[in-house]
Amino acid sequence: MHDDLPVAADLASSARTYVADSPLGGRGVFAFEAMTAGSVVEVAPVIVLPPEERELLESSSLRDHWYGWNDDGDMAVAFGHASFYNHADDPTCEYDAHEVLDALVVRLRRDVAADEELTIDYTGGGVEELWFEAR
Repeated sequence: MHDDLPVAADLASSARTYVADSPLGGRGVFAFEAMTAGSVVEVAPVIVLPPEERELLESSSLRDHWYGWNDDGDMAVAFGHASFYNHADDPTCEYDAHEVLDALVVRLRRDVAADEELTIDYTGGGVEELWFEAR
């Protein structure tokens, strides 16, 4: 099934996902196995940053890899594969901030096949505007 992938030592992977080059651009997150709607794909720990650090974050290499965290304007940098999901208007995944765990919980919106790219909606259902041109 994964014969065309690099050896495990060269692959960023978790139990359910791996990161590889994406036809949507850059790298993306892909399913190692078929999974059903509602399944938790990933619980990614985050570092929460206050709003006054936004300018620093925006001027760094992490500028495209953070999440809005709460209504107070906090931001979160997610670990695991959570910062590598590509955008889709009709994404395979949704995510929630788990403020008790300081983690991002990624769940499937629909069934996916093994090796299918997993995506999220960066606009929050059209609430925000994309800051890049989607493919």
